[in-house]
Amino acid sequence: MGKGVDTPSKAEASVIGTHLNEMFDATGFAQTKATIVALQKIYPDLLKFDANATGNRRRKSGLRFAGWLLTSDIDFSRGMPGSEYPARKFVKWLRWLTWIDRHPPPNTMVEQYDQAGHAIALAEKPAQAIMGTMLAALQSPVAGVNIMFEWEEASTTAPQLKVAVKRVAPNFVISVRSRPERLLEGDFKDNDDDNLP
Repeated sequence: MGKGVDTPSKAEASVIGTHLNEMFDATGFAQTKATIVALQKIYPDLLKFDANATGNRRRKSGLRFAGWLLTSDIDFSRGMPGSEYPARKFVKWLRWLTWIDRHPPPNTMVEQYDQAGHAIALAEKPAQAIMGTMLAALQSPVAGVNIMFEWEEASTTAPQLKVAVKRVAPNFVISVRSRPERLLEGDFKDNDDDNLP
């Protein structure tokens, strides 16, 4: 069993997915893009995956930092009474992003879907695939760009983590499948908890 990973429950993942899909759908995309462009002036490494970055630069180019900046207003009470922001559920979400970014399990799968829907293995880290897809959407000149976020709980026979992306404008997709915490193997310590975010 994985210790310290804290994967989102189905209800929590639904709240997070709804929030992200509202931010990045065709209606909310322009405002979200403007927010990210403004944030990148302050944090130039935001959403720029760099496996070789260290220290503060690594932290500010990570998935957790992007999640903290972009989703700090998630209302976990939506559909889950007694879970008001920021609650433990927001920290749990950030821990899960750190796990995906810095400690993906060895059997992680990363795939990219082409326009016809065929999957091919992608030689990228999970966080790299996620942030790369977000950047591709943000830089796309095509009208009506949107990103759809999907999450699914994986079974014991599936890889512990699978990330699948589609980078075809205007409809980008980021799909994450992970096992629930009780079915994860190995241990994980999120040192970022010592100095959030």
